Amino acid sequence: MSSINTDFRGLDPKGLPLVSIVAVSYNHEKFLEETLDSIKAQTYTNIQLIIMDDCSQDRSVEKIEEWIEKNKVNCKFIAHKENVGICKTLNEALEYCNGEYYQGIACDDILLKDKIKNQVAEFEQSDEDVMMLFSNGMCIDEYGNTITPFPRKGQSRFKKKYVEFEDFFGEHFFGNISTGSVLIRKIIFEKIGLYDEELMAEDTDLWLRILRKYKIKYFNINAFKYRELQTSLSRVGHKSSWFYFTAYKLLEKQFDNNSISKDIIDQGYKRFIKGLYVLRNRQYWFKRIIKNKFSMFVCFHYLLASLSFSYHKGVKISKALGVFDPEQL
Repeated sequence: MSSINTDFRGLDPKGLPLVSIVAVSYNHEKFLEETLDSIKAQTYTNIQLIIMDDCSQDRSVEKIEEWIEKNKVNCKFIAHKENVGICKTLNEALEYCNGEYYQGIACDDILLKDKIKNQVAEFEQSDEDVMMLFSNGMCIDEYGNTITPFPRKGQSRFKKKYVEFEDFFGEHFFGNISTGSVLIRKIIFEKIGLYDEELMAEDTDLWLRILRKYKIKYFNINAFKYRELQTSLSRVGHKSSWFYFTAYKLLEKQFDNNSISKDIIDQGYKRFIKGLYVLRNRQYWFKRIIKNKFSMFVCFHYLLASLSFSYHKGVKISKALGVFDPEQL
């Protein structure tokens, strides 16, 4: 157990391992103070804080500077002059992280006060090949009102101690590990590399790469609050082409993963079948269908999309032909 006296609040680290927290802001002026306050309020007493702003167009930078001055904390703040995206931003921040453990958080989410303390304690009694912990949380709205537990939509809590590849492609679990609930051994970035800067979303790709060689452990506590806004990815992602590009890129990177059956990958594509109609790159799709030998269901929708049918017309046609399965869409 390492001890580095670098707590950003000046607290006695008490021999605890250092935890580096990276708080990322992009147009979060309304919420960032609450996020930063939740980090400052952590009962764990050895935390390094790095704040990144990815060229916000609101008063986020000014608000962050005011918060640092008001709270007299010793943290690193980097404000980008141009927007570079979440993955490049986090990779830059990792260069300054000195902790044994690493936590990322968006500046509209909230950490519960014992989050870091409880997860570090769980890590310290876990096997060395456990490289990541995640926990439960609550979804809140713009005003901080609780919407639903996280995972959402009445889903039950994760039932197993360790995550398996299939969990990312099942009916309920894909996308339900939130960055705010996660704590990671920072050494993992030396072992598997940094965030993939070709992707718009950073988290799921990292989780899948960790699973290739190491364990991800579920720790059954409430750890954070995830703020779901009208502009949140969980609400608007399915309407954007880059969302589907990222989803398909993640799946494509698993083609050579012998731990995942082709049927499981095919199920993953079925979950995002709408992207066939959103991404009008026929050559891209043809190569992947040939390479992965997708099911007739996927091939059928590829054909309809190639013929310029809309998603809704494609669903109607598949229903009329008796090949529509609502669990696949």
